[in-house]
Amino acid sequence: MTNNSASILISYLWKQRFTCRGVAWCICLWLSVGPVSRTHARTLLMPAWVNNGISQEGADLRPLEPGKPIERELAGGQSHIYQIILASGQYMHVAVEQKGIDVAVKLSGIDGNPVADLDGSNGLRGSESVDWIAETADVYRLEVNAVGKEFDAGRYEIKLAELREPTEQDKDRAAAQKAFVEAKQLRSKGQKSSLEAALKKFEEALTLYRKVEDRAGEAGTLIWIGLVYSSLSETQKALEQYNQALSLRRALGDRGGEAIALNNIGRAYEVLGESRKALEQYNQALPLLRAVGDRGIEATVLNNMALALETLGELQKALEHYNQSLPLYGARGNRRGEAIAFLNMGAVYATQGELQKALEHYNQALSVLREAGDKRGEAITLNNLGNVYRTLSEMQKALEHLNKAVSLLREAGDQLSEAGVTNNIGAVYQMLGELDKALEYRNRAVLL
Repeated sequence: MTNNSASILISYLWKQRFTCRGVAWCICLWLSVGPVSRTHARTLLMPAWVNNGISQEGADLRPLEPGKPIERELAGGQSHIYQIILASGQYMHVAVEQKGIDVAVKLSGIDGNPVADLDGSNGLRGSESVDWIAETADVYRLEVNAVGKEFDAGRYEIKLAELREPTEQDKDRAAAQKAFVEAKQLRSKGQKSSLEAALKKFEEALTLYRKVEDRAGEAGTLIWIGLVYSSLSETQKALEQYNQALSLRRALGDRGGEAIALNNIGRAYEVLGESRKALEQYNQALPLLRAVGDRGIEATVLNNMALALETLGELQKALEHYNQSLPLYGARGNRRGEAIAFLNMGAVYATQGELQKALEHYNQALSVLREAGDKRGEAITLNNLGNVYRTLSEMQKALEHLNKAVSLLREAGDQLSEAGVTNNIGAVYQMLGELDKALEYRNRAVLL
């Protein structure tokens, strides 16, 4: 089974989080508030066993029986539903082979309550699977969802591979999956205590996957353990987990999974300040993604390469990589990915002093984010536009954009980001010579 992101001064740093779906990944926008705000999108590919909120509109109900595999086409945003009849205590193993589409699998009882909700970190290829021992006799519903409404149609094959009284190994497999799902739920809470509890559950799952010699499950769990260590700022430990996962995925011949592990290794090296090593990992990931035809993750890796190049001061090369990512995001209908690329390109142009080009790219990002209803992204972009206008000495336009950003962030309850933008408003008033107002806004920022 494949289980498969200062004190109040003119310039300081905080992290905004965006979510894009392809495999499943987190986009971390690094927003530096200063004379010209810098926004970076660093992407960490990660598995996400979650319900993606996909509508059941157009869902198609069929029985799933042993020895009768079903192959079908599924378009972005669609669902297929299968029925499986299980006796109390009966074990089932369902395998879903992805053939050019990323799917999520959800198992529910007849009452509709989900008992397993799975999406591995394997992109458009590889297998999703469900190992389950029925606690009660029931007619179970297995829902196969295409991840992301915007993505192209693809094919998958589903089969009820095992249906029997559970062996000891079956019990271990089911227990591994249960521990894994519980760990993921704990991790989603984001608190230090819940992350530490998630780590213990992931370790429990890892031990069981190793016991039953499920190498794909082991690799996916190692990726997740790495992500937890990353969230705990233990980057060296995260790197160790990603490298173990990489070795397993190479041994399995899982090129898509290998590319995801390489991306995460690259991200870890960036956090450790080793951008050259990060680029080496990204350069290894790209041909693998092109070989399996996963344009969505290819775009993400190109974005990360561009960010590493920026860190190294190779701004023209960074722009080239952002430009390469744009048509790939567009081909997948990933509007948020396009917006992030536009934001990062705007930041590069601002750094180079090409402020009109920076405005053009920020405005393109703003249009996309408004269309997507992404209020936080809209606020970040308005802040960046305001800072460019401030640099151009167009103070009224700067205030207009910054005040809109504050309103959106207040609605979102994002006080940390609101403090940064409020501080920037104070900087505008300082440049206008209105020192009382400047001090007022600086004090507001401190109180937030």
